[in-house]
Amino acid sequence: MQLDKNSVIGFVLLALLFFGYFYFTRQGQIELEERQKVIRDSIAKIAPAAKDNFTETAGLPAADTTSKPLAVPGQFNQQGDAAETLAVIETDLVKITFTNKGAQPKEVLLKKYLSYDSSSVRLVGAPTDRISYLLNTGPNMTANSADLLFTGGDVVRNNDGSQSITYRIADSAGRSVTHRFTVRPNDYMIDWNLGIDGADRLFTQNNINILWQVESRQHELDVNSEKLETQIGLMAKDGFDYYTLGSGINEKFEEGVKWMGVKQKFFNSTLISKNGFSYADVTMNVPPDTTHKVASSIVNLKSTFPSGTKVDLPYQIYYGPNDYKILKGYKMDLEDMVNLGQGFYAFVKYINRLIVLPFFNFIERFFGSYGIVIALLTLFIRLLTSPLVYTSYLSGAKMKALKPELDVLKEKFK
Repeated sequence: MQLDKNSVIGFVLLALLFFGYFYFTRQGQIELEERQKVIRDSIAKIAPAAKDNFTETAGLPAADTTSKPLAVPGQFNQQGDAAETLAVIETDLVKITFTNKGAQPKEVLLKKYLSYDSSSVRLVGAPTDRISYLLNTGPNMTANSADLLFTGGDVVRNNDGSQSITYRIADSAGRSVTHRFTVRPNDYMIDWNLGIDGADRLFTQNNINILWQVESRQHELDVNSEKLETQIGLMAKDGFDYYTLGSGINEKFEEGVKWMGVKQKFFNSTLISKNGFSYADVTMNVPPDTTHKVASSIVNLKSTFPSGTKVDLPYQIYYGPNDYKILKGYKMDLEDMVNLGQGFYAFVKYINRLIVLPFFNFIERFFGSYGIVIALLTLFIRLLTSPLVYTSYLSGAKMKALKPELDVLKEKFK
């Protein structure tokens, strides 16, 4: 098929318009960034002391450094006094603040991304964000792991460049629970190994029920748009499935789940079990519009382990962007969380995966501006689809050429 002269000129003009638009848009952005820099420098000169005392963890509740007895029902007690302490693991991508209270992440910041208020994207940090499970501490007595103050918390640098932190709590009968977290450089995935000694006495019927509470915060200016694109995604027995927030979600899954994630417009938090979860249920609610919350989720995930005294349960937690390339690299089908076509338009995802994304990644290597990349991608799609629309375009052109004659005939036969 040969394009006529007018079609070629049209495509060239379209390309020039795209380049012109993104060039002048970028110039405006540069000017705005320079103005913002002047403002920030002025503020820094006026209040240098306030700047020096600022940290990204300022929004967190302060760690309780007051020494106090650890009260746990039953025999699961820690000797002496205990207090909450914090430890930080930082890489080029994330800054994670761990707490010995519940032995878990207390705050997770994505260093390369900013929220609507220009602060680092925070995926963990609300008071209700936590991971917990119940322990059998004595006859008819239980304790919530999120309320226990573990010992340890020293950050260790490993030979492979990763960093680890280990927490442990034990009782006089020899039972213990150990949480070991490992964070690798240039990686958004956290390895979490849950070691249990005395599993047959601490848990009932070889089951551990993990309660994962996630508060999805606003990251974009348009919070309503974020709510429309917030979903629960999971890899179940029959493959990937998803549920959009809407007015709320309340679902149960009784045939096994490999992983479950809370997905927002550009980021997601996903909990993964290398051994799989035997049961899962999730409740996601929509908070009032007056808050900066997008959704509140409560996820119950059951792990079944073999009979025995000592058990190691390997989990992973992903805190990061909805980046198709990054998620695909984990080889767990996590890339299905990225909406490239869902529901009625599910067939489109295969076109996006096989054609659009490879071309996007190719031209991205040569241009630093996403505006130019998008312009070229648009031009590529127009050229790619031109054979499909050529016939209708040609018919339209012929009808346009015949219109004067048809108008004359119409007037004649009135």
